[in-house]
Amino acid sequence: MLKTVPGVSSEVWISLNSNGLYRSTSGGSKFAKIASVEKANLFAFGKPQTGSTIPALYLYGKVIGMGEGIFRSLDRGQTWTNISNPLNPIGDVPNVMEASRQQFGLVFIGTNGKGVYYGKPN
Repeated sequence: MLKTVPGVSSEVWISLNSNGLYRSTSGGSKFAKIASVEKANLFAFGKPQTGSTIPALYLYGKVIGMGEGIFRSLDRGQTWTNISNPLNPIGDVPNVMEASRQQFGLVFIGTNGKGVYYGKPN
């Protein structure tokens, strides 16, 4: 999966599944691995939290020391918060993830047969 950051010139991100998540600030000519991400199945960018201009970054994958799940980073992948719901696990190999650019914290995950899951802060 390859995505650009909305409103940010030359910033490109790519997920390489079990090889992790990478970021480029040079329009894709050079990439740096996000050290804390062990596995990046899907990712998406959403509206920044109030008072910030950094888009929220969502990840469906594995963060070192936190296991597998759904995560949110507010600092370009330096730190992560697990936002998974253990009572409502997502199955059937999710294949698409997007986040709202109008509402902070709203994220959507599409699956292969179990519909579309969404989550938002309480």
